[in-house]
Formats: sequence, structure tokens, C-alpha cells
Amino acid sequence: MVGNIKVVPLANCKKFLGGSPHADYIIRYAKEIGAVTALVEDGYIDKDYLIDFSRFYSRSFGQKKAETTRIHFFNKELSRRQLTKNLFELDTSSFQKSYLGFTVVKPYR
Repeated sequence: MVGNIKVVPLANCKKFLGGSPHADYIIRYAKEIGAVTALVEDGYIDKDYLIDFSRFYSRSFGQKKAETTRIHFFNKELSRRQLTKNLFELDTSSFQKSYLGFTVVKPYR
């Protein structure tokens, strides 16, 4: 994994999603499916975004960010310590059951 990883309550997730109506929708949807905690990966390299980046930004002037932010959602409260412990346990079934999915936030400027 590249970049920083933060574990935050869902309520603090909006600052990583931005202020768009799309961000509001993602927060509402995450609440509806029971999300409580988010794991935020800053500096994530998304292969789909790299294709877009190479097509649209690679020949433009100025610095463009080739990295994205990936946010994973969980239906239970987790601390960074619990997350690390769960990732290295032999039996991760309860941890996997709490995982709801992820979204990738791509830069648009």
C-alpha cells in the first residue's frame, strides 16, 4: 500500500470525499447500509484512474495529481490498532463480515 492510512468514524469521512452532491450521496448510502467506520488510504494508485490520467492529463501543462484516495467502509467501530490486529489474525471471518465495500475519490482538477 502506498500513502497514508487513517481510520475515522463515518461522520468524519466527508472531508476526504469533498463537498460535492456525489460526496453527500456516498455518505448517505454508507449510513443506510450500516457503515460506522471508514479506512482512508491517501496516495492510492488506482489503475483505472491511471488510464484516465494518461489519456487526459499526461500531455497537459502543470502538475496533476496521479494519486487517488480510496475509502473502505465497515459496519463496526474500529481503531487503527484493531484494524492492524484483524489484518494479521489467522481467523479474519468476523472482520471480513464487517467490510461493506469501498469507493475511490479521483482528483478532478
